[in-house]
Amino acid sequence: MPPVIEFTQVSKRYALGCGVRSLRSVLTTFPRRLLHQPIEPPPVHWALRDLSFTVEAGTSLGLLGHNGAGKTTVLKLLSGITTPTSGRVSLSGRVASLIELGAGFHPEMTGRENIYMNALIMGMTRSEVEQRFESIVDFAEIEQYLDSPVKHYSSGMYVRLAFAIAAHLEPDILLVDEVLAVGDVRFRTKCYRRMVDLRRRGATIVFVSHNIVQVRDTCERSLLLWQGNLLAEGRTDDVITAYLQKLQGLDQSPPADAASAPPPLSTEESEPVSIQSVRFYNRAGHIIDHVVSGEPLSIQIDYQAQRPVQAPVVHVDFYHDGMLYSGCSSEYDAFPLQPLRSRGGIVLELDSLHLPPGIYSLSIVIGEGHSHRILAIEHHTYMVEVTRRPNSRGEIRLPHRWRQSDHQLANEDLIL
Repeated sequence: MPPVIEFTQVSKRYALGCGVRSLRSVLTTFPRRLLHQPIEPPPVHWALRDLSFTVEAGTSLGLLGHNGAGKTTVLKLLSGITTPTSGRVSLSGRVASLIELGAGFHPEMTGRENIYMNALIMGMTRSEVEQRFESIVDFAEIEQYLDSPVKHYSSGMYVRLAFAIAAHLEPDILLVDEVLAVGDVRFRTKCYRRMVDLRRRGATIVFVSHNIVQVRDTCERSLLLWQGNLLAEGRTDDVITAYLQKLQGLDQSPPADAASAPPPLSTEESEPVSIQSVRFYNRAGHIIDHVVSGEPLSIQIDYQAQRPVQAPVVHVDFYHDGMLYSGCSSEYDAFPLQPLRSRGGIVLELDSLHLPPGIYSLSIVIGEGHSHRILAIEHHTYMVEVTRRPNSRGEIRLPHRWRQSDHQLANEDLIL
């Protein structure tokens, strides 16, 4: 099957300053033009240089790199916002993008009007928009503001509406930049859950974030861009390692062009293991969606494996307000799980969940062996609420006990 995304020797150049065609440039260079004197061209910046890669259908690809590395330029080329200076960009299928906050919204139009306008621009027919309209509004949670101009919307409302439209387009390719960082943790959880659902339906996701934990848990493949060049490509764990080494200054010589870049890291395809459901149980064995801080909690992960996994490892991470708060790993705990065969379940038992009150989103990762090959990922897909313990002092109850000595103090022990 041909790839759904293909970059072939793609370069992108931007002129710095006003540019030769701007009114300001024309006015400042007018005297030199009258005297037929040479005019120096403006300086240029190469956002990308000879970038080549392919992405297969159903893959989630992460883009890592410093500010200005070229990540957003890649998304803009994929979405058609800009065109390459040289090279070729090939796409197959319907594309939806979340690149710039509020891009494509008309500030004077209402939310209702912008839904129709954006959906039609993205390629939906009017009948498709009407069929999915209520679902879009419910997902965006803006029903009471639906007939207000979007110029009155907050940044979070912009993101909710934009993501709802893009997700209900049911795209073959979804492009996501840092915009999800604007939403609250509960809505981010909905977004990640929707992205998981789109991937299950065969959609390809290209994800840009400076949060390497999110990239690790969302993408099985990643690219590392550095000064517009492709520095590393392959499994996300390997690319993150290369990125951290680069940031730590272990490699002081960024390539001048793609020809001098090191060969890409080897790529491994993700294995067909899926997480079917995740359920939370209390001490009595009842399914719950909230737990009192300090109480026991059991998490059951049901999976389906298309082939035996001989040395599985499972990671369960708790996030709060976008930050990794705590986590458990069968590998770090040196607990050898039995091979995964067909259908089954894995249970994580927490004797006491000592977390501050709040809503936590969970990321579940199933991997294989010490190679850390990722088989299944569901990032920020499940939520549990931790509530405050009655009569608690502070946010966290520390395990403790009281003790009192029975012996009586002698007279000489008394301090007056």
